[in-house]
Amino acid sequence: MADDHLESGSASKGKGEVKAFDFKREEKRSNQRKAPRETVPDPLMEFSIPKTVRKASGELDEKAKRMEERKRKISAMSDEAVGSGHETPRAFVKERENFANDAAALIKASRAGVDSLVSECKMNRKDAGQAKKELEASDRMLLKERAVLATNKVRVEYGILAHPSHARLGEAYLAAVVENLQGPARAAVQEQGPWDSGDQANFRARLIKNYCPLEAQLDPNDTNFAGRWCPVTGTYHDDRHVKAAHIVPYSIGEGNAAYLFGLDPETGYEAMWSSRNGLILHEAVEEAMDTARMVIVPDPTAMSELQAAVLDPELLRIPAFLKGPTFEDLDGKRLQFRTAARPGRRYLYLNTLLTLFRRKRFCVNGWEEDMHKMRFERVWASPGPWLRRSIIKALAYEIGDAHRLDDLGPGNRGLVDFPDQKSPSREASMAIVIRRGIEVKDDNDDDDEWATTKQIIEDRREQRNLGLGGFSDDNASDGEGE
Repeated sequence: MADDHLESGSASKGKGEVKAFDFKREEKRSNQRKAPRETVPDPLMEFSIPKTVRKASGELDEKAKRMEERKRKISAMSDEAVGSGHETPRAFVKERENFANDAAALIKASRAGVDSLVSECKMNRKDAGQAKKELEASDRMLLKERAVLATNKVRVEYGILAHPSHARLGEAYLAAVVENLQGPARAAVQEQGPWDSGDQANFRARLIKNYCPLEAQLDPNDTNFAGRWCPVTGTYHDDRHVKAAHIVPYSIGEGNAAYLFGLDPETGYEAMWSSRNGLILHEAVEEAMDTARMVIVPDPTAMSELQAAVLDPELLRIPAFLKGPTFEDLDGKRLQFRTAARPGRRYLYLNTLLTLFRRKRFCVNGWEEDMHKMRFERVWASPGPWLRRSIIKALAYEIGDAHRLDDLGPGNRGLVDFPDQKSPSREASMAIVIRRGIEVKDDNDDDDEWATTKQIIEDRREQRNLGLGGFSDDNASDGEGE
């Protein structure tokens, strides 16, 4: 094998002749070994409670001070060496997990505190809006870390141990977290990866067949092809502008969906990809539903039918599509179907609850009125045994900052205690992963806050392959006993 420190760029002039040493390349490798400490974005270090909130609330300020002391402790631990045993990485991972979850809880308390401060005229709305924006930025950064630890804590620990014994613990931890941003399919708490394009194509074809049978028989390029029918807008649209939309996002995970619905875990795929969990929708309508600005609910005047409910007042004035009706025209409009096929009520109900939780967390102006528009007092008055009560309560807290479902209006409608209930801590982990699936499902894992970390991991892999401080066998005799 050729020496890694000998550059192969110059041609060999004879057997055994030494190749020229490339100082520029070696300098680059040296910089790669030094770079991570300054460039890795760390959710822990990004976390903070806005100064305006701390200044206005002595209680939140005291809690923030305690969190800062924990940050300093963890930061000191980050400079320790990985070592060769499990004890140090395991303790560090546990410390990070506890901090991340406690930080998320403090963010929830701070959001509630901001609302109280505004209502007591101790903070103006401009400062409140900025404070919530800063809190949300910290929350989203922490959410990825919390989701990884909820699904892959042991994998993160093993990922740390794969680094050299002399490597810094904090850097090895961040690298392991990034490598596990997408959970494995068989994880105990499932984080769903990107869908298979074949599954989505089949899903779209089945939805078109169910809801647009005549159009399903025609090629979009056929002159007789009128387009795809959207039951919300009540008109045909060009094939490029309609989506095969999941009502309950696929990104929450098949296993998690099965648990939510109280189904056999093996039926998770069927639950998520059932045509009852989908509609053919114009892209603007799908986006409005994805962003918690619109829902589909039963029609109170004809319980077998459905109607659109636009929740965002600002959306009402916007045309749903070019030269088309405004969202105000769609608000309260009965959906128009071309066949007897209808989406499943349990999917619509879960979508409605999740939308309510999200709007509650952000205290969207008039969210209390959402419950009226969502028809909780009428059309959802007597739903079937649709959803698992315990996990919905966990989601209400994780997504909606609500300690009690009664605080939100729907109470326990449609919620039952299915068998095989998991522990509260496991359900809390599931709620974290489900929330990330809903709110970060469109994020690119190469976004700004993680891109440099991913590059560092690739640099380290290159170093390993080149024999420049890569993974060692320091863990070979750690007594793991696998």
